[in-house]
Amino acid sequence: MALDFSWVIVFHGRDYEICRERALVLRAVGIPCQLDFHDGYHRVTVAEPDVGRARAELAAYELEAAQPPPEVLPVIPPRPGAVAGTIGYIVTLLAVAGLQTNTAFSIDWLSAGRMQSGLVLGGEWWRTVTALTLHANIAHLFGNLLMGSVIGFFAVRLLGPGLAWTTIVVAGAAGNAMNAWIQGPAHNSIGASTAVFAALGLVSVYSWTRRRHLRDWAKRTAPLVGGALLLAYTGSGGERTDIVAHLTGFIAGSGFGYLFARLESLDSLQNDSGGTILAVTAALLVPVCWLAAIAIPA
Repeated sequence: MALDFSWVIVFHGRDYEICRERALVLRAVGIPCQLDFHDGYHRVTVAEPDVGRARAELAAYELEAAQPPPEVLPVIPPRPGAVAGTIGYIVTLLAVAGLQTNTAFSIDWLSAGRMQSGLVLGGEWWRTVTALTLHANIAHLFGNLLMGSVIGFFAVRLLGPGLAWTTIVVAGAAGNAMNAWIQGPAHNSIGASTAVFAALGLVSVYSWTRRRHLRDWAKRTAPLVGGALLLAYTGSGGERTDIVAHLTGFIAGSGFGYLFARLESLDSLQNDSGGTILAVTAALLVPVCWLAAIAIPA
């Protein structure tokens, strides 16, 4: 069909949908246009007086379409059980503190459960867990209660109570084991801080790895940078601070965080029977290790 001379082609191509899309853009801003097919091409034409405006509108549309879509942070639905898990953590540390302070059942809880690297390296692995529940004084205890409760709360929101707290205890124990190997048989230590920094590493690296596809480096690295700064600020001060234990705990937790973030699905470990099994495991780990510590005198 011959076109009237007053109609001018402003866009053409072989793909009908692309041309139709441009025609819709022009119509949406009130520019009359026609869409036809001629010599193997679909053509968008407008009246001659509208050519300048039509080309400007299409150029603006092309520029907008070329822009990458705004990046959206990955949505991680919060999981239930954070409050209950935090209460369990607090009760456990306070209970052991009470037993330790009162020498309950005529047991020297400190000697039975502290991290003595020589004994750990000699096979008393349970000390890597029991030492997490012992503290030197009230300030030491409440510092770990406060920080551990906050970070543990967020860990549960990300992973669920069973997986989060089981991982925190296991990673804390792994951090203590690494610390024993690094510092040698003469080293002794106590405190939940190794597990607390394991939880920090878990949360930081899990969140960072989940953001690995973001182009904005600030958004991508924010969790990791924040975790590292918190480790440096809170984990390296004080004359009696076991910096190596804090670092090894953070490393152990980071390893689990990276692993979990890379797994396609954690649903079987977070919900239903898998989550229940892990929750029971988390609840039993500490008492089982304490039974082993009590059964074998220091």
